[in-house]
Amino acid sequence: MTIAPSSNSTFNNVLLRDSFSISDPQNKHLLQYFIRVVSRTLSVVQEDESNPFLSLVVPLAGSSKVVLESLLALSASHLRRIYPEVLQKGLAHQNEGCFQNLSLLG
Repeated sequence: MTIAPSSNSTFNNVLLRDSFSISDPQNKHLLQYFIRVVSRTLSVVQEDESNPFLSLVVPLAGSSKVVLESLLALSASHLRRIYPEVLQKGLAHQNEGCFQNLSLLG
């Protein structure tokens, strides 16, 4: 799986460097895919600095396991159309995110 180069790689490098301790290569790829593709698909703004998914949600994922699992699940769901084998990984992140959310609520 490859990701197209970003128009603003400095912004991406800062986001990927800060607060993320992901050791699994597939999870790193899912996070990078969210930053470079999914966040821009979801946003109506063109500039990375104004994109709320990049400026607010991704940094929050660095300190919140629920948000991180949700981003990884969303990224896998988007990517599964191209790579169906990523579906199981996405479902695992979705389940973990739901479990984390339930533990926060109760």
